[in-house]
Amino acid sequence: MKQYLSVLFFLLFIGFQIFGQTIEEDSLATLIAQTSLPKEKVTLKVELLEFETDSILLNAKINSFTRDLELEPDAVQAYAYYELSLLYYRKRAYSKAYVFIGNSTEIYRDINIDSKEAALAYLYQGKIERKLAFYDKSITSYKEAAGIFHSLGEYKLQVDCLNNMGILHKGFGNYSEALTLYHNSYEICLNENLDGRFAATCLNIGVVLKLEKKYEEALTYYLKAEEIYLKHENYDGLANTYNNIGNVYRLQGRNHNALSYYHL
Repeated sequence: MKQYLSVLFFLLFIGFQIFGQTIEEDSLATLIAQTSLPKEKVTLKVELLEFETDSILLNAKINSFTRDLELEPDAVQAYAYYELSLLYYRKRAYSKAYVFIGNSTEIYRDINIDSKEAALAYLYQGKIERKLAFYDKSITSYKEAAGIFHSLGEYKLQVDCLNNMGILHKGFGNYSEALTLYHNSYEICLNENLDGRFAATCLNIGVVLKLEKKYEEALTYYLKAEEIYLKHENYDGLANTYNNIGNVYRLQGRNHNALSYYHL
């Protein structure tokens, strides 16, 4: 009897899920038919594609979608390729995401548009290239995005790009270049009151200084991060900071101090 009820509840659960998904798909289809805004229509169509679980059918629908794009203006095509790239990125199909983001940035470059949409495309191109271990290309994409974000006054996103570039250079062992990028982020965060990104940047600087065995300098930046995380009650950030502080004390042979931070 219990087994029967379990199966029944499971089937009911699946049924409700399918019913709910069908309603959402119908709702999106209605919105697509109603809107006259090309980019909004693109966004809604990509949302609808998210429901397709069969990879063969998904690829077929995307092929049909991209053929229809040929009639759209370049800016709409670039935006659509960006959205399709994100669709594949969320599915962790990074090679396919890379093809579409490449189409997007190529169009933005050809039509010479320095918009936030173009900058976001370069930013995600950098992320995808990093996933695919195309590290030099990733740095170039982040750099292009950072330049556009700076010109638009989008300083939070500029800092994200600079920090990502710094992380890649740190991975190569290019500590001087990484620190230059992190310090650029540091100054922007100070000038623009970007507390959350300021704390993360301080941690990044501290990590490189620790690798260079400049332990006291590293601690200075970790303590700055701690101050911000305490201010905003960011306990995940605090845990990460305390682990880093503990690591520095351990490397200095100050094990008692290290343990006191590891226990926080």
